[in-house]
Formats: sequence, structure tokens, C-alpha cells
Amino acid sequence: MSLRSTVISVMIQAIRSTATQVIRSFIEVERLRPSFTGADRYSHASEHKIANNLMYHLKKARPAYGWDIKTTQGSQCEHGADQTRKWIIRPLDSLRNFACGIPHFCMSISLEHNKEIVASVIYDPIRDELFAVEKGSGAWMIGSNNVRLRCSAQRDIGSAMIGCAPHALYSAIPSVKKIMEAYPFIRCYGSPILDMLYTACGRFDLSIILTADRQIINSGSLFIRESAGTVVNDAGSHHSLSSDVQLVYIANGTILSGIQL
Repeated sequence: MSLRSTVISVMIQAIRSTATQVIRSFIEVERLRPSFTGADRYSHASEHKIANNLMYHLKKARPAYGWDIKTTQGSQCEHGADQTRKWIIRPLDSLRNFACGIPHFCMSISLEHNKEIVASVIYDPIRDELFAVEKGSGAWMIGSNNVRLRCSAQRDIGSAMIGCAPHALYSAIPSVKKIMEAYPFIRCYGSPILDMLYTACGRFDLSIILTADRQIINSGSLFIRESAGTVVNDAGSHHSLSSDVQLVYIANGTILSGIQL
């Protein structure tokens, strides 16, 4: 495998060093679930600690880089001595799944260089699945036998497995509502980062992503492009949601050409 540059190794090391803390926190959340307030409060505190731990390892390895961290409590950005590079950190996606004891969430670190995402690492601590991508080097599932990611070759939209955000959000978007009503295999798991990743893996044939976090789209799009997939930004979609919300469709070109956007 050609993908194991120094910057990828730095991101993997930061995530691996934080993974045990994430698992322990999730076990504690499950114990606190009978008291929802306690679990919710603990989850937010855990997210903050996880973000700090990731930053500690990244700053130690690359002290000149800037950073952009987004949590449920807000965003923090800082420019480093190297004005051209910054880390994009999403410590827990989705925190709501984490807080409810649902084992479907991930950690994500990306590197932005000259305002373009050039590398990214995503880790699912529950399944112990680690994924990495670097511009021009492909997208990979990292393990004892590294596997290169490829988007699904599914050609029939009627048989496609579709990943999306909760159904209720799409009632405001006629074009997406039509898709949701026409095709039966819809899965709403609550993590847009994992939805995009699963499309890069071929687990989903099509993903419909609706998010106000543009960096999630930017990071996920690198995985898709390096997995021979296509990202269509529906910038002209008409909806009653916030103007900050971005809608994208992700799949292979054949699937996307078979639906009316």
C-alpha cells in the first residue's frame, strides 16, 4: 500500500492514543443511561476531553499547524505559524448516538492545505475500523491486510441501499422527498461522516447528506473521489431550512444519472 505518509501516521497515532478513552467513556454512558440527564452531561464532557486529547497529540507532532474543532458546544479555530495548514477535527460524530448508548459514531481528523482537504483519517472505535485517505494515493481501510476502498458498482437505483439523515429533515426538500418515497432501502443511522464513508466502502450505494458543517462534506468528498465515486452538490435545491445547510448526493455516476435531482 502506498498510503502511509508521515501526516497520515500522525493522525492515526492521535486517534489510536485517544481510542481507549472513547471506549471507556462510552461504557460509562451506557451505565448512566437510566439517568438521561447524567448521561447527556457526561457525554458532552467526554466530547470535550476527547477533543483536547486529539489536539494534544496533533500539536505535539505538528506545533506549527492551525486547527478547527467543532463540537456540540461550538467551534474553535486558531491559526498556526504555518498559515497554509490546519487540522479539521470532529471528535465525535454523532454525539447523540454516543449519549444514547447507540454504538454508531466515529472520530475524524483531516488536514487542510491551502484551503483544500488533502488527507483524512476516520476511526470507528466500536467496530475497531480505521480508514485513511490522501489525495492521489487512494482511500484505504487500515488493518493487517490493507484494503483499498471502492464505491458500489450498483446500477439499479431501485435496489440501492441508501443512507441519509432522519426522514423528517427531507420533508422540506421536494426532490429528496420524492426519492425517499420511491425507493424502499433507506437507512438513517445518524452519522453523516459514516454515511459518506460507507458509500466509499460500497456498503451504501447512495448517500444523501444534509449538514451545516461544510468541513464534513469536504473531508468526506476526498474519500469518495479516491474511491471512484461522485459527489453532486445540490446548491440550487429549494428548501425551507437554514441557508447554511448544504445538500449533497454521493454515489457512483451510474446511480446518480438514474435519479432526477
